Amino acid sequence: MGKTFQLPFIFLFYFIIVILLFSGLNLLAFWGGLYSENSEILVKMVVQLIPESILLVLPVSVLTTLVLLLFRILKNPGSRFLSFILPLICALAVMIFGYMGLNLIRHRDEQIPATPARYLVPGKFNSVEDQIVYVGEIEGKNLRSILIIGGSNPEMNFIYYPRGTAETGKEGLSIIIPERPRLVLNASPVYSSIFSQDRFVTGILRDLLCMNRELNTLFMESKTGFYLCCFALIFSFLSASVFMRISKWPLLNVLLGLLVMRGFFSLFRFLREGVALEMEKIVTSNILIQFLPSLILLGFGVLLFLIDILFVPFDMWKREIRGE
Repeated sequence: MGKTFQLPFIFLFYFIIVILLFSGLNLLAFWGGLYSENSEILVKMVVQLIPESILLVLPVSVLTTLVLLLFRILKNPGSRFLSFILPLICALAVMIFGYMGLNLIRHRDEQIPATPARYLVPGKFNSVEDQIVYVGEIEGKNLRSILIIGGSNPEMNFIYYPRGTAETGKEGLSIIIPERPRLVLNASPVYSSIFSQDRFVTGILRDLLCMNRELNTLFMESKTGFYLCCFALIFSFLSASVFMRISKWPLLNVLLGLLVMRGFFSLFRFLREGVALEMEKIVTSNILIQFLPSLILLGFGVLLFLIDILFVPFDMWKREIRGE
């Protein structure tokens, strides 16, 4: 019983490690992608992004922490009730208060302007869209020795000019050369391709962004919907821990836990972008549409919870090892 009451402290310890790891990797990729930027601006951008980065990985960090905690419970099962309710309370508190605190301190509208060095490396041929851009030197917004090759505009498809200026904004990168049309390029940071995601990671990030977008929307528009969504997500995930006790092989149980977590992200996106959007065509109640993904997820969690309680012994893994 004493070990069961240690679960909240273990949860917080695991959570701090996991969220530092995930947010650190996110910031590292951001730093590397904008490495060509002015160092002073880059440091300001990274510091400004810290709350946003932590908020981005908060849901996946909470669920990953639950997987680690559930594996510990699997090895040392104590009170079945407390082993369910304590992680539920801890995860729910971290999710709710985490969103509240991070939304208070994150920078929503403040944008640090980019410099041309973010998109062009001086002394190198830079591939931008369907054009090759060479700039000999960059001093602030001033460019020297500009060479542009290619492009659909016949007046700008091969041009050399000794001087020009560059502007950055929502339109992208604009190169301004005297007596020439403004050249607007949809440029990406020069090192961003190094940190491009593969198909598997892209799928995970797409599902995570959908979940974060939904949680942020509910947090801003409906606190009741936000609380319900957090509870449904965590309760159903904990109920799915039954899959971590169906095998006597610990590594397989951990793998199943991670697969369940991955499946929950996809399920949530399917409910939000698939089922809810289709239901909007036949249901007129906006409140029902807003709560629909959470209600379905909660019903799924209740079903798994009943299956766990009625048919799966809490110490099943221990019995498998003992051969009982």
